[in-house]
Amino acid sequence: MIGTGSSLNSDNYNLKDQLTKAQQRRGQRNITITSVFSIIYFYSVNATVLNLFAVRIGMPPDKVGLMNSFVSLFAIVQLFLANALERDGKRRYVLPFYGLQALCAFAFPLIPLIYHYLGSAQAINTLLLVTAAAAMFGNLGQAGWFPLIRDSVPEAITGRFFARMRTAWQIAGTLYLILTGIYLGSEPSMTRFSVVFAIGFVAAAIRQFFISRVPERKANPEAGEISLAQALITPLQDRNYRRYLLFSMMLFFAVGFVTPFIVVYMKSYLKLPSGVVAVISAMEAAGAVVTLILWGKISDRYGQRSVFGLSAFLLGVTTLAWAVIYGEGAALIFSAALISLLRGAAVAGINLGQISYSMRIAPRINGASYVIAAFIAGGTALGLGPIIGGKAILFMNNNASILHSGISSYSILFLADVLLIITAMALKKRINWEGDLASIGMAGRMGKTAIGKLAEISFFDRQDKETPG
Repeated sequence: MIGTGSSLNSDNYNLKDQLTKAQQRRGQRNITITSVFSIIYFYSVNATVLNLFAVRIGMPPDKVGLMNSFVSLFAIVQLFLANALERDGKRRYVLPFYGLQALCAFAFPLIPLIYHYLGSAQAINTLLLVTAAAAMFGNLGQAGWFPLIRDSVPEAITGRFFARMRTAWQIAGTLYLILTGIYLGSEPSMTRFSVVFAIGFVAAAIRQFFISRVPERKANPEAGEISLAQALITPLQDRNYRRYLLFSMMLFFAVGFVTPFIVVYMKSYLKLPSGVVAVISAMEAAGAVVTLILWGKISDRYGQRSVFGLSAFLLGVTTLAWAVIYGEGAALIFSAALISLLRGAAVAGINLGQISYSMRIAPRINGASYVIAAFIAGGTALGLGPIIGGKAILFMNNNASILHSGISSYSILFLADVLLIITAMALKKRINWEGDLASIGMAGRMGKTAIGKLAEISFFDRQDKETPG
């Protein structure tokens, strides 16, 4: 528990200021709506569209990796708000920092103009600068966002709520990314990229209104002060949580090691049109949509051990599939779409597992540092992944002698990533999962009667009726 001499008063203060059921329901609705606009912002100025734009303006692989690292690598800045969240209130920091991120989003539609009038080098440098600033402000806002969510979400439904929230935003993201792919077409013009970037700015601006409507527990001016070092050390003093963070870092490093280069691989090596690449990438979001409710059920019933085990296995299979994919025309597109669909399911399980485990294990009172530590650890690893992956691709491309005939640097990168995933799963075995409802493995719990146990993770069981709307 975080706190100093005033921790007893702090606990009593917080316990009597829980939100009412009506406030929790209102908070959950506005949190979900906020997440939808956030994903539209994300898909407009990050991920697939941004990587396609980077290829279009001639950004080299190492800088593509650097650009994709900012969102995750800057998670460390969340630590600077560890003291202030309980003392001053979460929304006080979430709104202004997400507002500054929206202001950065205003600059994205101008970058295609810079490319047109000033050339590739200036556009690349501006893109890196704006992306870095947006990532920093976004992380500062996120430091208070997930603790703010905790105020509105009862612990018993954490897994299912996040599954439903992510389902809502993934449906919106999938539809938006498909429409974006159709709009961009085969070889999109700078004007079309500007329009998509502008939509991202509008979504980020609208998001502010719904954040302001999310209720929170009263701020606690008596919350104990700790140093930044203490805020980081507190969760690290938990031996089992340290093991979890190490496992989480390895797994997220494996995710980040190849993720941004899948788009580049499809565009540059498989020679697929930009619009097709966007639609195939949308299949990754679709994979999350169709499996998030299932992941949430597994999370609440069997714990994160089962979620991580199944999703990491699926991640390894799909990564290997990218390394050996072949074909042309419709067959190639279908194969790529199927791999993306399954990979989306895997990454959704990993993300849900991280959020649910961190929020369950964290102390209910003043537990923000546990959640922040998880995002810093996972974010740092996820950020380092594309940097090192980009450097590896650049090294292999500059030393063609290390590549055998017919094998691309991307295929080698994917094969190396499979080994990283295997390493992460070896680290998973060192974690004691008893506090996460997973002291018995999923297979054991389902062993009595397979049909009966599968019915327990039906979408229509008793627990759903107890979930606030």
